[in-house]
Amino acid sequence: MASTVARTGTRHQRGEVTAGMRPSRSSTSLTGKRRIRVIPEPDFQNPYRHELHWTENKRVKLILGAIFLFPLRLMTLLFLTFWVYVVCVPATWGLGSSPTSHLKPLQQILVRNVLRGIIGRLIAPVLGFYHPKITGTRASHRDAPFTVIAPHTSLFDVIMSGVYTPGSYVSLLHMRGLPLVGTLMSVAEMVWVERDAERGVDASSTSSRQAIEERLNSPKRWQSIVVFPEGTVHAPGVLINFRPGLFLHGVPVQPVVFRFKSSAEWTTWTDPDHSLWMSVFHTLCQFENEFEVEYLPVYTPNMEEKANPILYAHNVRQVFANALKVPCTEHSCEDTLLTEYATKLGLPLSAGCIEFRRLREDFGMLSYRLVKRLLKHFSKLDSDKDGFVTERDMCVGVPWPFPADVKKWFADFDTSGRGRASFREYVIAYAEVVHHLALDTELLQRAFEALSEDPSRALHQTSPRCITLVSVKSFFSRQGGYVPGTHIGFHGTLCPDRQPCGLETFCNRLSRCPDLYVMLDTLMHRATAGDLNTVQ
Repeated sequence: MASTVARTGTRHQRGEVTAGMRPSRSSTSLTGKRRIRVIPEPDFQNPYRHELHWTENKRVKLILGAIFLFPLRLMTLLFLTFWVYVVCVPATWGLGSSPTSHLKPLQQILVRNVLRGIIGRLIAPVLGFYHPKITGTRASHRDAPFTVIAPHTSLFDVIMSGVYTPGSYVSLLHMRGLPLVGTLMSVAEMVWVERDAERGVDASSTSSRQAIEERLNSPKRWQSIVVFPEGTVHAPGVLINFRPGLFLHGVPVQPVVFRFKSSAEWTTWTDPDHSLWMSVFHTLCQFENEFEVEYLPVYTPNMEEKANPILYAHNVRQVFANALKVPCTEHSCEDTLLTEYATKLGLPLSAGCIEFRRLREDFGMLSYRLVKRLLKHFSKLDSDKDGFVTERDMCVGVPWPFPADVKKWFADFDTSGRGRASFREYVIAYAEVVHHLALDTELLQRAFEALSEDPSRALHQTSPRCITLVSVKSFFSRQGGYVPGTHIGFHGTLCPDRQPCGLETFCNRLSRCPDLYVMLDTLMHRATAGDLNTVQ
């Protein structure tokens, strides 16, 4: 088993450096405290970009393949798909949606001997994978309940896993009702989970853990559960963050490496550079596609890894990195969603690549919803939509009456000293401000007292002193829904229900509004210096 290194505490406390990174350093904020750390970007900055490098030879081969190979292979695939469906229908009769629903003996023979043994072996050659190289030995379900596959770069990962690493997968229950797809998925004895529309991903993660526990504790003989721990596709040459969900169970896993060799240029699926359909088209047009499967030794967790699934996931990923000889980054599927949202806002794809998981581990207050809200605000500041904010953008976009303050804020954001701040730097600076102000209970107490004149110390939205302290109406028209002639500007954000709030509620709600934290920090320090009159 690979050696493991104990890791305790947060990255902030450990000063940990991920592979391919330089140590972080701090810069001085506008209040004179050392609190804005520099967390350098990884050497592999954007694992979601994949560009094709065309030559005349490649263009000629693609044209010839499109004329002669593509139609033949497409018709053969459709023919095989029809017979796969014919075999799947009787194989799924009477199969329920429970995690412990098991194929009957005759159905198992039909699936494993006919579907996988004959039809499954024909699909790989039709796709152009004539001579796949296989090294190592596949472990049994009893030795390794989970089969972990990486890197996940293509749709063909899923297809080839069904041929060379057959097992059960985890999928949402509503997929079972899809024509053809649902039937094909059912024969794999899927672990079906439900997603709560109100709670989203967290709810489905809880549901999958419960379903997998039922499967692991069942006395029946099951196939291994096949998992792609990265959770999303990315470009080859790097490993991104492994989601810790499957490692919560603390059972042995078998790492399996998929290599597409020179074919990776065509098989890789990364929107918008190389879409799914372009990936399929280019792959079917190649005369031969290289593919290699390597079964690595079963990884058995020690007691420390069983107690710490993040450590377990990190060490298993390092096993893959050593086998592939590639670097690791902390990008995750949340970065994929952020890149998609960035393109909708008119920003470049790279703006959303912030290594979300790493920053969330450093700053526990960061959530996907908060970062998405910050990205929207960042896009409003970025006048030329190049993915960077300059000092001029800040001065124009933040209607604050003190230009010197805005310039100091920008100096905090621009931790690299390039004269422009990326969205990643923007998020780190805000997170540091929130982190340190959350610890400054004296400042929060003074702010609450300054904003409240109610003897019961309940902060009302109609408090006249709100306007005394925060009178920048145009700022709060963007942040809190300011209504001219009222005092809702500040409390439209802090008290959305228009009800009085105590100190504890005030602090909790303020922690969700990093923009207000920065404004409040500056205002209170100006008040301490006797410079508050200029705000009124």
